[in-house]
Amino acid sequence: MNDSFDLQSLSKLTAEPVNSMAQKAQDAGKHLIAYTCRFLPEPIISTNRLVPIFLRPNQYISTPMADTYLSSVTCSYSRCLMETALDFSLENLDGWVFVSSCDHLRRVHDNLVHSIKPAFIHMLDLPHKQEESHIKWYANELEFLSKKLEKHFEIDMGNTSIESSISDYNNFQAMLRDISILRKQTIPLISGYHFHLLLMASLCSPKHLLFDFVKELCAALPENDRDETKKPRLMVIGSRIEDSEYIKKIESMGAYVVADRFCCGSIPGLNDVELGESDNVFEALSRHSFNNTSCPRMMDEFDLRMKIIREAMEEYKVDAVIVETMKFCDIWGVESVPLIHELKQMNIPVLRLEKEYASTGMGQMETRLQAFLESL
Repeated sequence: MNDSFDLQSLSKLTAEPVNSMAQKAQDAGKHLIAYTCRFLPEPIISTNRLVPIFLRPNQYISTPMADTYLSSVTCSYSRCLMETALDFSLENLDGWVFVSSCDHLRRVHDNLVHSIKPAFIHMLDLPHKQEESHIKWYANELEFLSKKLEKHFEIDMGNTSIESSISDYNNFQAMLRDISILRKQTIPLISGYHFHLLLMASLCSPKHLLFDFVKELCAALPENDRDETKKPRLMVIGSRIEDSEYIKKIESMGAYVVADRFCCGSIPGLNDVELGESDNVFEALSRHSFNNTSCPRMMDEFDLRMKIIREAMEEYKVDAVIVETMKFCDIWGVESVPLIHELKQMNIPVLRLEKEYASTGMGQMETRLQAFLESL
């Protein structure tokens, strides 16, 4: 593997909302399209000259400018995102695409339209259920977005171009799945921290520039030296955990994070887009959006989300679960109550940790984690 770029180098790519790889792609004539929710299928904003950038805003401890626009009970991710936009750290983005996934992000969208006035900004209307009629509804939303992108950026967004983008996306997802599977080993072949770094880098960097490194990594990991110590195997479930240092801190207390079930995690977020013979390309992308997120905002789907969690716990031989909730995140605040109840009914040790988007108060977290791990 190239010694100038290794796993730790990924932290440099996740340090800024728009990293050096993204800027390199933009210099080569690509258009950077920011998005904030994985209900937006990546292939549609990586077609032709488009590059998707999953926004990880600066982790501000305070957000004085954003607080003038947003309520004090808006989640800290939304406030950090607004603050980052207002301090001009995102001015080189070429477009924004939001999903109506929660009220907090809808307010960010509204205030960006009012204050920043991006040249291209769009909001996708997302249903609260995932029956066949809702899949077709969302497919229409995606088709409308593609036509808007095609007109604004003067690019080809036809079926052939989108299908090519889907093929590239599936190839990248397959490599990430191969690496994730290595965590099923009794002694994981990659730490939860490094896997999280890889996931975050892949979401906020142009995949065509990261592809060769991930391919090399996939081949090299089984031969790596690793810590042979037997430790508790944890699954982390929750909302937006985008700071890899959070996972690193958990593992530093004497555990392996072998499975991740959160907004930007791998369960079930590494599925392929399946193009059936008779499938409309937008219906295929719509179906993928619902199958690849397992988000608590979807009504009547709690049993399905628990099924995904139970299967992952069995596959990755999970000993205990950490449930993370972001302060003022209504969706995960509601979800965590029945989730923890179900886990306890299964006799699974579970610890709930509340945090802000910025990883603050780590000392208190360490104390609770240490006590929890000792109890195992």
